[in-house]
Amino acid sequence: MVTTKVPHPDVIVTDLEFEITRNLIAMLDNNDSWKLVVEGFNRHYSLFSKSDIRIFQSKSSPSEVLLNEIGNRCCTVGVLCDILLHCQLYDALSLLREPERVIITQQPCDSEDTKYIPEGTDLRLECRAFGLPPPKYVWFQGNEELRDQTSSVLFIRDFSVQHEGEYYCCVTQDIDDRELCQVYSHRVNVELLPLPPTIHEQPVPCVLFKEGDVVTLSCIATGHPEPQYEWFKENFRLPGEESNTLSITGVTASSEGSYRCYVHNIAGAVWSNQSNISMILSNPCDEESRPRIIATEKVALLIGNDTYTDLSDLNTPSNDVATIASILKDIGFKVIALRNLTLGEMRNAVREFCQLLPQDGYGFFYFVGHGFEIQDKFMLPVDAPGASKYRRCNSLCEKEVIRDVLEVKPRLFFILLDMCLKVPDRNDNPGIHEELPDVFLYTAQRNLIQQYATTSNLGAYERPTEVNGIYVNHLKKHLAKDIPILNMLKMVQKEIANESADAVDKQVPLTSLTVVNDFYLTDPVTGHPETEARFQKLMALPALDTIVFDNIGWKSFVKIQPHRNCFHNSLDIYITNMARWAVVCRMACEKLQLKLNREDDNLIITIHNLQKTKLPIVLSVTLKHPETAKEIGSYTFDLAQPLITQAHLWFNCSRLINA
Repeated sequence: MVTTKVPHPDVIVTDLEFEITRNLIAMLDNNDSWKLVVEGFNRHYSLFSKSDIRIFQSKSSPSEVLLNEIGNRCCTVGVLCDILLHCQLYDALSLLREPERVIITQQPCDSEDTKYIPEGTDLRLECRAFGLPPPKYVWFQGNEELRDQTSSVLFIRDFSVQHEGEYYCCVTQDIDDRELCQVYSHRVNVELLPLPPTIHEQPVPCVLFKEGDVVTLSCIATGHPEPQYEWFKENFRLPGEESNTLSITGVTASSEGSYRCYVHNIAGAVWSNQSNISMILSNPCDEESRPRIIATEKVALLIGNDTYTDLSDLNTPSNDVATIASILKDIGFKVIALRNLTLGEMRNAVREFCQLLPQDGYGFFYFVGHGFEIQDKFMLPVDAPGASKYRRCNSLCEKEVIRDVLEVKPRLFFILLDMCLKVPDRNDNPGIHEELPDVFLYTAQRNLIQQYATTSNLGAYERPTEVNGIYVNHLKKHLAKDIPILNMLKMVQKEIANESADAVDKQVPLTSLTVVNDFYLTDPVTGHPETEARFQKLMALPALDTIVFDNIGWKSFVKIQPHRNCFHNSLDIYITNMARWAVVCRMACEKLQLKLNREDDNLIITIHNLQKTKLPIVLSVTLKHPETAKEIGSYTFDLAQPLITQAHLWFNCSRLINA
């Protein structure tokens, strides 16, 4: 084969040898590469006008005309080489310059030996090399050549466990068909990002057995690496039980107890729901003949935190509380609904809840807002420090609530936490992992149902386009049904399991319980006079239906009610016949938040944070002329201590229930 000698850099382009010119024209005509050359010359020298480019395009070989044009302007091979290099037209450049051995200019990895990729995402590795003639790329996984990966970029869609391994690139260069040059990139080990275990199938919450039966519990979890399992009875590990299934053969009375599974891998750990195993001492009655349980009273405390001082705000908690409150009222609950409480206010709200709830009553506690899990589950108040600073001592522990409510000896306590149960990141919040937390002990009874909108290491979600969070969006369809509570929770669980892809694997509800009887939220009540009297005190509102403004005798109708007819720490005052006036409202207490809205000719005054005031509330409403701002008339509302103000949630109480 005859090798053409490369030209000297000072040679004028039009003086190139015929063979070089012919090959160069062919390469630049291919894929309209000549346009890149024109752009390169214009970027550096502003050489060609739009009319010049139109002339090039009109020719059968634009590259031939272009080379003649730059040659006529005394363009040298050296200048053309610089333009080709800048445009990364290496095949054309190799015709005009001496061969250069290939070198790798960009390795596929940094200093890290291992690259971690979340499952289902795309892997992209890049290896760049330079040489003349231009090099070729071949990628390898281990010792296996990846025949479909022949560019400088390795791309694997939907990375999974089968793609784990060591990757590297072999860069080859063929010089004049006589010499083959090969260089290898650094090797990079690519693994799936470790994921803590997530339990997708919990052990059944309750198992009844006869002596000699075989009891089987199962717990199915996913994670990476593959989770490991350990089974516990009470707080004692069961030796040898290290699969996702626990089988107890020949059960006896000594087999009774609470069982749960500890699931772990290098990324984290999670406890399963408890499974309570009980022996049947006698034949149970048929379901239809079993009498319904009767509660002394049914009381609910609902708390929704959505406006935080140092944490991100949420969209739906107030809506979620309002939705649940409306349903529970319809089925006979006395409901206390509160929003945006500090830690002290949350504790005092639980204290008030415990004083309302009589012995043998049904208690329903619901919290929606920010939360976390680290050994126990914690609810974050609105005054919690920022994400890197909050501690368990800044939060309300679920066990603290359970302890205080169970002291009342309710027939049923149903606690529902609609919040994230993720462990705070050790790098972002190291202090919370070093904290020595308080311990809240309580004596377990067969009267507790614990429901979580999600499970450990997962979040609870809301969508900006929907009124309610994902869990309440499904719960509200079934909450009022006359069915056992566990059946209702299973319906919600199944619906969320059929949610869209953005939620089905990210939010997995979890149920834990100690009850053995079928409780219904619709069960009847006998009534409890003390609870009724205390509840009516917390519902107290001024008895006003009309007001007359001073000076002008302007008369308006008034309606005063809880905000959204729901919240006990916010108040709505509707005043009619106000369209023609500008209005100014004043209150003495700076901790109260005042908002004004108009609806047709009605003025709606909303007072938030009623729980913060220690004194009776006095509201002054002044009418002004809309153009001159001159005061026309005024009225002073003596609101006394409405709704939750009488519970004194501002009080600094370290113990929720008086001895």
